[in-house]
Amino acid sequence: MNAKVEMNAGARAKLLCAAVASAAVLSACGGGGGSTDMANQMTPSGTTPPQAAPPADTPPANFAAALTRTAKDIHDVVAEAARSQPSFGSVTQSSNSEGGATTDHVAIEADLGSDGIVTYTLAGTLGGESLELEARGGEQARSSEYQDELRSARSIGGSPGALYVRTITNFEDRAASAANTNYLSAGYWAFLPDDRTSPNLSFGAFADGTNSFESGNMAGLIGGASYEGGAGGVFVVGAGEETSISPFEATASLTAEFGDGSSLGSISGRIYDVEDSEGNRLDRSPMVTLQSADIRGEDSGSFTGATTMTFGDDDATYDGSWGGHFLGNGAAPTNHPLGVVGTFGATTVEGETPTRSLVGAFYARKEESP
Repeated sequence: MNAKVEMNAGARAKLLCAAVASAAVLSACGGGGGSTDMANQMTPSGTTPPQAAPPADTPPANFAAALTRTAKDIHDVVAEAARSQPSFGSVTQSSNSEGGATTDHVAIEADLGSDGIVTYTLAGTLGGESLELEARGGEQARSSEYQDELRSARSIGGSPGALYVRTITNFEDRAASAANTNYLSAGYWAFLPDDRTSPNLSFGAFADGTNSFESGNMAGLIGGASYEGGAGGVFVVGAGEETSISPFEATASLTAEFGDGSSLGSISGRIYDVEDSEGNRLDRSPMVTLQSADIRGEDSGSFTGATTMTFGDDDATYDGSWGGHFLGNGAAPTNHPLGVVGTFGATTVEGETPTRSLVGAFYARKEESP
């Protein structure tokens, strides 16, 4: 399995227009331009002919362009997402939070058809409003990893705008067939209101997959397991009016130490080898440390913990949150989980500038013992 998440800003994807809390119909999304021919009509002497209506503000066609358009404000919501504690069912970590905990919840399903195309279904709540989107991704046959960029025109909190979603789905079996249903999926989104002064600008990351681990089996697990996979998100640097945005891909490495008789165990890890979407190592190689988190019995063995980040040799202090849960059941109840997914974030502590924030999601499969 390729451990890197392909986050190609030019990824081809069918676009989707969806109504809130209803199945969507595939179509192109975007604003149309308004025009008038009144200026060409005869007008009385001394009067000013009516002016052509300005074209509507058409949303950018891809995620990178969309984030760049809102660069002045995006670092604030990404920093907020970095600090928010994830919510569960699936795993969601976003800038919409209350008391330090994420209030959004996004679940994703990915169905791989025999034609080699993935159909994505996202459902849940964003900004307190119900969400249900369905879209077919791009054709990427002969690969177990599918990367797609989806866009939906919608309204959240009364603010019309565009919802951009990046997703990476990793199927266990490389064969592209309808029977191939075991997957891990991770990604991130941004809701960008048409009115750029709207407070409803938001950002978040999500992770999900099939075959949630049986929570009742957690107590019987012992020993350790290693998990390797990929990650993706955005790295934002904000300093006054100057903001840089880098969608990234990275490697995720985690180690779980299961029950010791007094607890269900703990899990820790790191996000490293951070590269931009063109495969270039990000300047000063940021690395996020996923600090040890206790495993809980509920939500398929869920966990939440704290993060730190190193950024070259600078002496800034970074903090944030991470969390996830296990997926995949072995043949016996005492078999370790076969996969783990989650979200993570790290940002400069409040008061330090410039603000650097790295937020994303990861997926990883259990490494086989030698």
